[in-house]
Amino acid sequence: MCGQRYEVPQFRTNDVDYVCIKAPMFSFGRLLGADPVLGVEMASTGEVACFGQNLKEAYLKVILATGFKIPKTGVLIAIGREDHRMEFLESVHLLADLGLKVFATPGTAKFLATHGIEAEATPHQLSGEHPNCKDKMVAGEIDFVIDIPASRFSSNQETNGYLMRQAALSNAIPLITNIKNARLTIAALSLYHSKPDGFGNKFEIEAWDVYAKQNQKQRGRTNTQVMGPMSPARGIPGLRL
Repeated sequence: MCGQRYEVPQFRTNDVDYVCIKAPMFSFGRLLGADPVLGVEMASTGEVACFGQNLKEAYLKVILATGFKIPKTGVLIAIGREDHRMEFLESVHLLADLGLKVFATPGTAKFLATHGIEAEATPHQLSGEHPNCKDKMVAGEIDFVIDIPASRFSSNQETNGYLMRQAALSNAIPLITNIKNARLTIAALSLYHSKPDGFGNKFEIEAWDVYAKQNQKQRGRTNTQVMGPMSPARGIPGLRL
């Protein structure tokens, strides 16, 4: 179409020295009463993809591109299943290293305490106690919610978990409902928080064809012209997130 020769690059995924992640974008905040627990149905309203030098860099870039906000005050943890709680123990230690105060629903807080991890037990909304989960979100004490329900399905919307997720949505607080995503998010945050400049540390921002040409050069295939859209961020030195 552009009148230039194009050759499809031939490479295996284990040949490349970068990572690209594509993530869905959702509009639950615009849908009154929608429960953001994902099932098998298509629920995304868009997608975004980002490149990085490693998995954690690419993942952190892509969740920031979807609107994720870096937590600064406190995280609320609510995990229903015992095996998910065990799987998440290592990540809880990383949260403390991030300087975030750890809140947890009563059952999760009790589990963490048995494993020597301190978390402030926070009542559910339906308990009638105050301050509860929603109160602390409104007050700004909680700016990140990790709610991993025991089941994706519920016959009654007015559950503690549903109300917690709705409170996060209504207060524009990042919410994660998948255990694998939760662990990777915390690992990525921990990696970049530990750098000298913290989260102000510069990411390498390049167009996708720069990564493709980098791979071609590595494999000695420099005569192929890679054509594609250019990133508006390319060529902006010192770009910081």
